Amino acid sequence: MEGRILYYYLFAIFILYLKIGKIRTGDRRKDFEKCSIPGIDKFFPVMRWNPCFQCTCDQQGDKELCRIKKERCPQLECSLQEFDPDKCCRSCKTCSYDGITYKDQQIWTSKDKNCTKLQCKEGVISDITPKCVITCNNPVQLKDKCCPTCQGCTHKNKKIKEGDWLRDGSCITCTCNNGSISCQQQTCPLLQCKNPIKEDGDCCPKCNQSKAPLQISSKEPMCHFKDEQVENKDTVTLGKCTTCRCQNGTMVCPRKRCTKDNSCPEQDLVSSPEHCCPICRDKLSCNYMGTVHENLKTWYLSGCVECQCVNGRNMCKKQICQKNIQCKPGYSASYRVGSCCLECLPDTKTCIGYGDPHYRTFDGKAYSYQGICKYTLTKDCTNQKTFSVTSRNSGKFSRGFSWIKTITLNYANLTITLGQKSKIKINGESVRIPFLYYPYIDIKLSKRYVYVYTKDGITIKWDGDSYVEVSLPKTLMNKVCGLCGNYNGNPVDDFKIPNGLELNNDDFGEYWRLKESKACKRHVKLLNRPQLATCTGWRLLHAHRICSKTFFDRSIGSCRWHVPTGIYFQDCLTDVCQCNFGKQNCECGAIRSYFNRCSTFIPQLSWKKKENCDSSCSGGSVFSTCGPRCEQTCDTLNSIEACATNTNCIPGCYCPAGFVWHHGKCIPPFHCPFN
Repeated sequence: MEGRILYYYLFAIFILYLKIGKIRTGDRRKDFEKCSIPGIDKFFPVMRWNPCFQCTCDQQGDKELCRIKKERCPQLECSLQEFDPDKCCRSCKTCSYDGITYKDQQIWTSKDKNCTKLQCKEGVISDITPKCVITCNNPVQLKDKCCPTCQGCTHKNKKIKEGDWLRDGSCITCTCNNGSISCQQQTCPLLQCKNPIKEDGDCCPKCNQSKAPLQISSKEPMCHFKDEQVENKDTVTLGKCTTCRCQNGTMVCPRKRCTKDNSCPEQDLVSSPEHCCPICRDKLSCNYMGTVHENLKTWYLSGCVECQCVNGRNMCKKQICQKNIQCKPGYSASYRVGSCCLECLPDTKTCIGYGDPHYRTFDGKAYSYQGICKYTLTKDCTNQKTFSVTSRNSGKFSRGFSWIKTITLNYANLTITLGQKSKIKINGESVRIPFLYYPYIDIKLSKRYVYVYTKDGITIKWDGDSYVEVSLPKTLMNKVCGLCGNYNGNPVDDFKIPNGLELNNDDFGEYWRLKESKACKRHVKLLNRPQLATCTGWRLLHAHRICSKTFFDRSIGSCRWHVPTGIYFQDCLTDVCQCNFGKQNCECGAIRSYFNRCSTFIPQLSWKKKENCDSSCSGGSVFSTCGPRCEQTCDTLNSIEACATNTNCIPGCYCPAGFVWHHGKCIPPFHCPFN
């Protein structure tokens, strides 16, 4: 029973199908009767949804026949294809430019510039204007030619017949016209794909057609470029010469045109990675991590790395130091900010403070002032106020005398404090040495001393206890003031204050006290007592014994002719007498000050007393009377190997064999951090 019902059901469907077919056939025949004009294509009403089928009305005898024909679509070789609902076949993406639609691969000449050639390729308009290739020294530019011509039709010893052409490689074509040769290099259009391939013998690369093409609507306003969608009116930068802009579904990519800079000599025009056109050397610059550097400017990075701007390119390398540097008169070996190597820099003048405190000004005036407060050692007294160096004196170990406890440098919006045991703070925060704030500040630790170098040539040397040297370049002469004097080359007027009044020793020291300092709340004005007033008995004998051995040493006999020892001997007595509460080597301040003064007359002076003062080694280093001139650190491990074999040696603190210096201590080389 169920089988019979299924049979009747299928039979009913079949009858219905035949009736529908008759209706559609009738519609077609009705439509056939409308075919009265031979050769006119008409769509069947029943196939309006498919534009690929067409009806061709044709007259055969006394009858009109309608032939059904399906359109055949060509095979496309493009990666971006567009479709139109009213058309049967897809097409390669066209381009719209200045109100005109251009087919894929179509080339045309720009309306504004006759020599500019544009090409549409898969929805991208590229500037494919050929580049002119000059083959002679005196080319001639004709009005109707885009490229200059050269007399004669010979190219690389090959003759070209009149009207003929010659291909030089895959991209250059030379043509002979009217006895002159003109050569052009083909410019390749931009491609949709990200990784095009170039076959042997081809000038321009192509997209790999193995990838399935992308199909888009012809009405779509956004652009498709290199597998990405670009919103209408958005731009995409390609290299340094081309910026593309999406204009209603077409990527328009003009190239920047170069014009010759007549103000720049030909030999100074160079190519740059950031500029499309050749640029004059003096206009070049480099951008390194947000900082712009002029051409040929040198700067430094931590880890002994030296960088230079070379024709717009950042060139960085590990520093390799020159050994046995010799400087001409007026120059001495010192460090630039960031550099790990000594260089010959203009001489400086040095102010020294040490002991209870004794001072020697930039111009050489020596005096003592035992104030307990903060004082200005030196500062920029012009309207610029570029820097200041202050000292905090503490009354430790004595009621009547004081010692320099800390040094503070204010420079480049930084406050750098040099404290006891070589502890460093910048803007109140502790930092580790070495510290580089390029190009303004470079802080180094060389065994016992902390060195601070500034961009303007200011150098501070601090022993982490009570000895300080402040060195200034000659460009700051007559521009500074403070306890270190006015730096005008005349020691006689060093006690003059900025208003021109000359003071005595104590009043001069009191004038440079920082009144607003918290350290001055406990300030007690000291009496003008003789330096040795409180030094008697065995303390005076002890001081005489130490200072006599020091300043009557034969090693400095040659210097005594240039620098008398009297005032330094007196300072030594005062400092040693006040050294009763466990302090050691209190004579070293006077020794270092005298040695510094002697070095200006005898550069190679060797004094064992000075060496002993610098022999307080830390971090596992040991003192040696003969060590290499260049210390080996983690940063310079591979750059100063030749220096280690130098036969010339100097005394100082050095790491034992098999160790290198890093962050204040000696460590094995394999423990050095990897840069």
